[in-house]
Amino acid sequence: MTDLFFFIFCAVVALSFSFSVVDGIPYFVVVWLGSIFLGINTGLAIMPEFVRTVWFIYFLGMLVGRILYPILFEPVFHLSNAKNILIEHNSSIESTPSKTFFIKQNILTMFVVLFMVNLAFLFTGFGKNTDYTGVLNAGSKSLIPYVTEGVSKSLLTFWALSIITFNKAIAGRGYTKFLNLYLPLPELSSIINSLKYITYIFIYGTKLVVPVFSYMSFRFYVLLVWCDIRKYFRTLKINISLLILLAAFLVAVVISYSLLLSFDVSIFDLLFFKFINRSDLYSVLSPENLDRLTSVYQGNILYFFHPFLRLIGSQAYEMPMGTFLISMGSNLKDIGGPNTHLPVTLFVIANQGIIGYVSIFMAALLCAFALLRSRNKILKRIACLDSRPIFWSFFSFIAFPILVVEPSAFGHLLFFNCILYFIVFRFKPSLLQVIKTR
Repeated sequence: MTDLFFFIFCAVVALSFSFSVVDGIPYFVVVWLGSIFLGINTGLAIMPEFVRTVWFIYFLGMLVGRILYPILFEPVFHLSNAKNILIEHNSSIESTPSKTFFIKQNILTMFVVLFMVNLAFLFTGFGKNTDYTGVLNAGSKSLIPYVTEGVSKSLLTFWALSIITFNKAIAGRGYTKFLNLYLPLPELSSIINSLKYITYIFIYGTKLVVPVFSYMSFRFYVLLVWCDIRKYFRTLKINISLLILLAAFLVAVVISYSLLLSFDVSIFDLLFFKFINRSDLYSVLSPENLDRLTSVYQGNILYFFHPFLRLIGSQAYEMPMGTFLISMGSNLKDIGGPNTHLPVTLFVIANQGIIGYVSIFMAALLCAFALLRSRNKILKRIACLDSRPIFWSFFSFIAFPILVVEPSAFGHLLFFNCILYFIVFRFKPSLLQVIKTR
């Protein structure tokens, strides 16, 4: 019962920041928080009280941030209030863009070009390393393909979200063409990559379905805004593109299931294993291991910026915390290990104790402020109240689940997006996604 209470409290706080069914937060709540508290309840955690404490403090900080933000900064914007705001701003041309926009052709062309580049890396194996020590991203690729693939994926994500959230101001036929022809390209390369992984490791059988879910989350990003869900399903029309999408999803499920059968593995057992495995950190996090992590990583505030340091020939760590836990500092020639979640990472870096708990609370407070500011900007974009670029707002919602569940991976995502921001907004601002037709 205690764990159920903790799960409900954390889930309600997290969902209070969400604006769409597919903005990433509901997935984080169901998959990650569900796994963590189920793991505690089933006795998998060695230190259950510690796990409950750090997560409670983190979401308490998020709750305080949710309460303080409208007091200190600005009211929390709700899409249902868009009509009133439109009336107040109808004298301003900039704040109410008319429906005279179309997607730039060079943006659509780059979707194809970047898809071909990533496909070339995938099939040629260019830049792959067999020695996983001391390289930029802990081992899978060398510098050029690592940066190219990461930045191109971030760029495609930024363009996709920019176009989708502004769809009410884009010509209908151009937007439909984008959804059906260009948006699936990045996910197609992910499907091909998933097939390659599955042939080596059966546990990746579920990865074939992930790109389909990713495409669906993009496609329905705006349609499944919480306040409009009933309206969407009430007016839902079955068209050819939707049927193709559902068929592709079913094909991915069938292929995944067939591949798993060849390994004599039950798909339900695999899904349950992967669900429980999200909290695998706590099955190895004993008091002794927590002390070992602290002795190595205490005071290392640059832990989140490892890729930036690697670029200048330095590094924030020899290996991420999860890898250290399974290797205990040995010269590991492989990557892996459990995901060290943000509250634990902060507790370790702050040298445990009261300072560790305070750092968790303050980090949660800052996360809450960033998410609410980003939420306001994105909802105003959906309501067509603002056509200006909102690069970091999209990044906040994409990066939040990654930051919380795998801080070391967040460092790489931040690295890619900083490079992208510098290129797009400092050198080539015309790479913004739409222009007026007249």
